[in-house]
Amino acid sequence: MNDGRIVTHAKPLRQVYICPFFSKQADSPDQNTEYSGLTNSQLRNRVIAHATEMRNFEVKYENEYSEISNIYQIVPSTPQADRQNMWSEMTKKYEISSNEKRTNFYNNFLSASRSLHYELLKRLGLEYPSSVPGHGLNNAEQRLAINVLETGSLNGTHPVASLANYLQDLANKLP
Repeated sequence: MNDGRIVTHAKPLRQVYICPFFSKQADSPDQNTEYSGLTNSQLRNRVIAHATEMRNFEVKYENEYSEISNIYQIVPSTPQADRQNMWSEMTKKYEISSNEKRTNFYNNFLSASRSLHYELLKRLGLEYPSSVPGHGLNNAEQRLAINVLETGSLNGTHPVASLANYLQDLANKLP
């Protein structure tokens, strides 16, 4: 029965996704993805569009988090009971927004990002990602992007934008 309070789930909402091609280069150069029929120029344009959509997606949720923070301006003179209620409401709103972000990312971006990543690595002749030399991202951002691809986890600072940057940087290396 729901009495108007936010109901949390007993099971974790985050699922771990592991793709079979993450530990090695493609099993076969003939393996196809939904992007295999594109030219390098078309693939690059598709990756850039996808990366732009992902960045806009992340900005939307960052703005939402800022709005939540701005609504709940807790000052020292606020009575303790009111502060606790405000923190509780704010935490619930953050949780709802975070769960929505994760769900929307899984549904709208993760699968395509993995397929694009696979296709880029295949065309560039690169192994999965520890051997990607000097691709313009710092190691922390690259590790974050790879973690998002491997697990679907959106932990860290700007995980979706990090993935977008990583994919776009690889796409820019296409001949």
